[in-house]
Amino acid sequence: MAEALGLVSSCLTIIELSAKIVGWCVEYSSAVRSATADIQRLQRQVEALQIIVQGHRDLVEGRNGAKLSVSNNVRQAVDACCGQLFQVHEKLKPKKRHSARNLLGIRALTWPFSSSDVVKLISDIQSWMDIMDAGLQIDQCAIILDTNQQITLSKLSTATGASYNSHQNEHAPRCHPETRLDLLSQIRQWAQDPQTKPLYWLNGMAGTGKSTISRTLAEYFASKGSLGATFFFKRGEHEQSASTLLFSTIAYQLAYAYPAALPHIIQALEAEPSISQKPLKEQFQKLVVGSLSQIQTQSRNLIIIIDALDECDSDQDIRIIISAFTQANNLNSARLKVLVTSRPELPIRLGFSGYEGVYDTLILHEVPPLHVEADLFIYLMHEVKLIRDSFNRTVPTHRHISLDWPNPLQIAILARSASPLFIIAATMTRIIGDRVLGSPDDQLSKILQDLTVRNDIGGNISATYMSALSPLIAHRSSRDKDHILQQFRAIIGPLILLQTPLSIECLGRLLDIPHKLIDQTLDSLHSVLSIPNTPDGVVRLFHLSFRDFLLNAEDPGNADFRINEADTHKELAFQCLDLLTTRNPLRKNICNFQWPGTSCCGISTEFKMQCLPVEVQYACLYWVHHLKNSQVQIHDGDRVHAFLKMYFLHWLEALGILGRVSETITQISMLKSLAQFESASEALSFLEDARRFVLAYRHITAQSPLQLYSSALIFSPVNSVIRQTFAEDIPAYVTLLPKVDDDWSAALMALEGHRNMVFDAVFSPDSRLLASASDDTTVRIWEADTGEHLQTLEGHDSSVYSVAFSHDSKFLASASKDCTVRLWSVQTGDQLKTFTGHNNTVRTVVFSPDSSTLISGSDDTYVRVWSVETATAMHTLEGHHSPVEVCACSPNGSLVASGSMDDYVRVWSIRNGQHVRSLGNHERGVTSVAFSSDSSRIASTSRNGMVRIWSVEAGCCLQVYNEQQDHISSATWSLDLKMMAMTSSRDIHFRQFSPTEQMWRINAHAATSANFSPDSRLIASGSFDGCVRIWSTAPQASIDVSEDQILSVDFALNSSLIAARSSKGISLWSADTGDRLPLLEGCIEWGKMTEFSPDATLLAAASADGLVRIWSTETGKCLYTLVSASTHPRSLAFSADSNRLVIMHKNGIIEGWKWDKGTYERIFLRCYDLPKFRSLAVGPRMEFLALTVEKGILVWEVGDYNYLLRANGFARFIAFSQDSELVASVHGTSGYINS
Repeated sequence: MAEALGLVSSCLTIIELSAKIVGWCVEYSSAVRSATADIQRLQRQVEALQIIVQGHRDLVEGRNGAKLSVSNNVRQAVDACCGQLFQVHEKLKPKKRHSARNLLGIRALTWPFSSSDVVKLISDIQSWMDIMDAGLQIDQCAIILDTNQQITLSKLSTATGASYNSHQNEHAPRCHPETRLDLLSQIRQWAQDPQTKPLYWLNGMAGTGKSTISRTLAEYFASKGSLGATFFFKRGEHEQSASTLLFSTIAYQLAYAYPAALPHIIQALEAEPSISQKPLKEQFQKLVVGSLSQIQTQSRNLIIIIDALDECDSDQDIRIIISAFTQANNLNSARLKVLVTSRPELPIRLGFSGYEGVYDTLILHEVPPLHVEADLFIYLMHEVKLIRDSFNRTVPTHRHISLDWPNPLQIAILARSASPLFIIAATMTRIIGDRVLGSPDDQLSKILQDLTVRNDIGGNISATYMSALSPLIAHRSSRDKDHILQQFRAIIGPLILLQTPLSIECLGRLLDIPHKLIDQTLDSLHSVLSIPNTPDGVVRLFHLSFRDFLLNAEDPGNADFRINEADTHKELAFQCLDLLTTRNPLRKNICNFQWPGTSCCGISTEFKMQCLPVEVQYACLYWVHHLKNSQVQIHDGDRVHAFLKMYFLHWLEALGILGRVSETITQISMLKSLAQFESASEALSFLEDARRFVLAYRHITAQSPLQLYSSALIFSPVNSVIRQTFAEDIPAYVTLLPKVDDDWSAALMALEGHRNMVFDAVFSPDSRLLASASDDTTVRIWEADTGEHLQTLEGHDSSVYSVAFSHDSKFLASASKDCTVRLWSVQTGDQLKTFTGHNNTVRTVVFSPDSSTLISGSDDTYVRVWSVETATAMHTLEGHHSPVEVCACSPNGSLVASGSMDDYVRVWSIRNGQHVRSLGNHERGVTSVAFSSDSSRIASTSRNGMVRIWSVEAGCCLQVYNEQQDHISSATWSLDLKMMAMTSSRDIHFRQFSPTEQMWRINAHAATSANFSPDSRLIASGSFDGCVRIWSTAPQASIDVSEDQILSVDFALNSSLIAARSSKGISLWSADTGDRLPLLEGCIEWGKMTEFSPDATLLAAASADGLVRIWSTETGKCLYTLVSASTHPRSLAFSADSNRLVIMHKNGIIEGWKWDKGTYERIFLRCYDLPKFRSLAVGPRMEFLALTVEKGILVWEVGDYNYLLRANGFARFIAFSQDSELVASVHGTSGYINS
């Protein structure tokens, strides 16, 4: 600040001196004629300096001045400038002389500088100006960069209320300065000691004060400059319960708390802008660990506090979060330590299991009771005295409570009753201080009385909450009591079950209850609910234990106020539907967008709230959740079915606007689980079709919701239930509907993320997950129902060829080209073990049925049987003479079958590793082996398409099927051996053996492998393009094996016709109606190219055998068949009159043909030595030819070998003008015209 003030002062001095020097220059220029040019040059330079310095001063003194830094160079330049200007000013001042001229008032001026002096002065001033200007530009660049960093950082998705110092936590309690001293000291010592473990688990039952301790520690660490970030989970708050926002929020806070990390966090964001949507462990690794590990500064402590982890919305994610934090000790530049608080819930205990050496723990409810009671006594005495003093300040003197109140004995009873739960003590103080319930001394007496009466009914927490609730119905008539309790359940019941808190206004509109009635109910509940002073404030629970108390069906103490959870969820679900249907918030084009393609990605929160008020957003997002928890069954024609038939698309549009459309997939699955086929066949058909619809169009809906009507509907299959139900919503301007399939294809999802081909994709035994193995050295885990990417497993050094789940879906094994098999935790993504012993690529890996054993097959020709527990080889099975491609374990766990490129299946004993028998002889290698469910049969396939069924006991072949398939890359069997799938370069071929035998195929995008889901309803395939695809295995009605593959499409010049060249030949279509025109007579299969005549009456096509045919586009009749001079036609071009054709061949031959009234002849034939060419053009009268070649264009006269024009430059297309005087060419995005 002092530097900035000094700069302003110096700038002011320069401005004043400059003004005086300019004034002197004006005077000198009129008095000294001999140096006019020098004087004017100096004057102009000083005036320019004055402007620059004035600008600097304005900026420094302006509202952005604090953002400008003052560099040493600028400071020195300004000081030097001041000094030299002062010298110039002194020299320009006329010297006082007592001469006759002075006495007469005449001043004699002599210019004090030579021309060389002026040149040097101007040069010095210019250099000062340059330094100042450069300094200003550096400052401006720094501000711009800082702004850009802020913009980049703002792209991180964060939970705004999760920080300890957020507005939401502003009034949340901190520990009393005289309580929890030993505990706080212990945690502070852990945080400061570099030798302690990186993770600390503060574990305590509900109400033991964990969050209060967390806030107290957060403030302490922040004051010491060692707090990195905090995240306070809170169930019922959408953002604060979302595990997906945890690590992005931590990274955002770290960027400000630890500035050295900022550029690295920005770098991670710029490298992967969608990092907030990546799997949790990947977020932590790249945003936190990766950013901190790049800092080369001196080590320092950084503390991250995660409070109430048990209130995270995903039990599965809890274990991933704990696992991620165990990496904290891998950092060198910053000693990262993580404090986690939670209840001792099972997901938390499971998460910490296995990391015993990485974390310390303290169990709050096991702290000695005397210590806790002492802290509670201090806290209660302090709070109750504050209540007494506040009461006395606001009531007349005669109502004052004595200063010796409360009696320490009474407080001791409260402390003993509350121990070890601080939430009970906090609730007691709120009850005592609640004026609505009575005076503090009376309330204390009532609590003590309730504790005596109710101590055996539901425990102390029940007694405490009943002290807050019982006054609502005390001394009421039976009728009034019933009315109050009914009103309580109608308002408080929904309030405690809301997925995210609402304001009083929104709650009233959702429940259709007047605000006044809600206010009246809440007036008496300030001791258990956080109630705002304004109707737009959010109502929150002080503690989840109040919710637990009201919902506890086994607590006799809450009988009057008990909330039936299922009934309340049901009411909430139907109140949500009522809101969405009776008040018309859902409709087509909710936001009144002008264009169907309008993106909703940049819509502000305020605009969304105008279109979809908060309570409508809540209803859209959570009505399915409440319905699911109500256990209500869906029936055909009921309210739910009727809502879906009327509003499904509008509901999707709303979710698209809210950025939550992908959640619909899970919600549809929830709804399907509530419907039984016997009573809801129509509803189930609707929901199944809705799922296909959302899977197909969720991405475009998320970006531009109105595309639901203008694209999604019209491109859905003809028989789609959604398309048929909402046909009237197709825009009126869509007059010509595209031709689409009758039914949905087998393709369900394409999962993108691998950077190279995928060799294997398998479902977990519980059908929840999908794992894929890729050439990019990684394994990815996906959610099978939604396709969400959950984990990326990194550790292999080369391609991963095979993956397998354990029987309980908890572990995953992978086999790699790096000669290893690795074992992973599915839940956390941790690599648990590495199995080494193979000396070549490991092609396949499978678990035994009890998951105690792994079996792997390798290119080294060996099969190895491994102990999962010890990661050592139990047996090495020798006998194959070529790489082992596939392995299978029998369901009874006694046998292993292996298939090899040596054309044999070999069967081995798992117990002793002995070879049992060989099954052969296959041809071209074995591609699959599978045991029957009773372990008595083996099915095998080979690359030539032969399928064999073997007897394990006899070793003989029972059945042979010839699939008549060649180049089979892999084969797989359903668990019951009733269905088989084989992959080839173009499709997946299915054979169903039972109950009826049938075959069908699906086009599978160059599948490398395929595996069935446990129920055989789905199949997952890997592919060469890096995608994992999920398909339905339902038999396809009629899929032609030789399915058309479109190779190219050409439009006629007038755009009326389309010629499509495919694997089956050439077809002609009307561009106006979409109808297919008459078949072309003698159509050439695999035609190499097509070309329309300018008048669109003819179509020419060339084939690889050198034939060129010309058809009438009106009749489809072949008019001429031209036998060209070469078998390598490359390009066709008609003359303007449509009566002549030029054929250009790959070998440089150019020939011309003409026809008239059924006769035709070749009119010229030339061979040119041409560089590689791209396109051909013919002059209107066929007098000129033009080619685009590798480095330019060539133009020559037909029949001549000499070029008329040769122009350089890469050109893609070329055309003649109508008079043949000009040639136009297109070069990238530019165009040129040559004469």
